[in-house]
Amino acid sequence: MTKEGYETTPTPRQYAEQVLAYSESILSEAVAIAFPETPDADPVQAFPKPTEVRAESPGIPELTDDRKAALLSKANELGFGRAENVTLSEQGFIGAIAIIEGGQPHKMLAEARMVVDDESAQPKSIIISASPHRELKNEAEIASAQRLFGRVGRTEYEVAGDVARALPGFTEYPEPIVLNAAYDINNNNSVSQDPSGQFQAIGEISGTPVVLMQINRRDLEGGKYDRQPGTAAVISIVNEVTNASGDFSSPLVHVTSGTYRPSRTIAAASASLSANRLVGIATYGNDLLNKIKGDNAPAPVNQLPSELHEMAVQAAKLHEALNS
Repeated sequence: MTKEGYETTPTPRQYAEQVLAYSESILSEAVAIAFPETPDADPVQAFPKPTEVRAESPGIPELTDDRKAALLSKANELGFGRAENVTLSEQGFIGAIAIIEGGQPHKMLAEARMVVDDESAQPKSIIISASPHRELKNEAEIASAQRLFGRVGRTEYEVAGDVARALPGFTEYPEPIVLNAAYDINNNNSVSQDPSGQFQAIGEISGTPVVLMQINRRDLEGGKYDRQPGTAAVISIVNEVTNASGDFSSPLVHVTSGTYRPSRTIAAASASLSANRLVGIATYGNDLLNKIKGDNAPAPVNQLPSELHEMAVQAAKLHEALNS
């Protein structure tokens, strides 16, 4: 039995079906706990949509302490708030391509450290995905970057380079190596071998290349944007880029926070439907995050409502994919 609470079955479709059934059951119970007056409400509508910086996402004002505790207990079944890491090697992902999820500086560093410190994992490559569009404006993020790296990158993508340089054993190349890999956000994320600069190898750790991947988007008026690839799309893009390089068998592992494990698990299951290889996720726990941040903060319960919203969105997409 895996730590998600379900067993991995032989085919991607069976795996996805099991993930979906389990997730929909938890979501149904979560709605009933949080909104007892409307227990049959659509979780996408019931739970608040996350903001770009998840830590700033809205909560549920009318949620009592008792219902909050019950909701957290239910979410714990999905891995939310877990203190421990769920590493690559303990799940059998050896020689994988590890995809580090972008985000706040301490979050990205915790993800990357979990991969690098897992000596048994022996990743084939480490891809740090990050947005060159999202600027660091939050005071907590700025302070985090300054404390961890001694400088503050202007964008999440610049911080990703600092994350790489902070990893034990990292050796930076004299110049970045632009890979023959690209994806087009204006054409359904179609992949080509153009040297677009969206994928650049900037160094290595014990022979394992560290690659920066740009997460692009189309910026709109009023600070809005669209066409930014989500978790499932990023995994699919990396899968196609890896296929084009001649590697058809290395596992793909999306590395994220335990806070986002519920929604990211569904997204990974969605990506596995089209990738002819093993796809999974690995998550850092709250203990490692606190070690990186240098504090003793509890699990971010305030982010639970928005995570349940995102989980419901991903469940709806997976349901559609399985029935199309």
